[in-house]
Amino acid sequence: MVITQDCDLLSDYRIRSEPAFDNSKPNLLQHIFFCEIYEEPEIRVRIAPDIWRRVRQNQDERYHCFPEAAVENSPDRLPLLFLDFKRILSFSTEGLYLGIQEGSIRRIGFLPLSYLVDFSHRFFSFHSRVFLPD
Repeated sequence: MVITQDCDLLSDYRIRSEPAFDNSKPNLLQHIFFCEIYEEPEIRVRIAPDIWRRVRQNQDERYHCFPEAAVENSPDRLPLLFLDFKRILSFSTEGLYLGIQEGSIRRIGFLPLSYLVDFSHRFFSFHSRVFLPD
């Protein structure tokens, strides 16, 4: 799941779409951040049973659970999906644009605003923790 902010993605796209595109502009995104997505059987085996209830109810700060949802332009549905906020990764922006152009990367859905605000707040709250020794 893409976790780079929409406004940053839009700004980057607009700059890259300019006729006189210059890839040395300082506000270009070099990488786009993602969080790995898991279905219930994949993640449940990694979480202690006493924590699992909190994870399913979005009461554990490390994890986020999304309910089942429709797939864009398809009769299929997505199952319950879980994100582990410690499992983030990045891909080069140029590589992602190339994958989108080639069709090897595609969007299967988007978060409605009601989910996006809560998810974004929870993700960035988890990553903005203050370091404390020991």
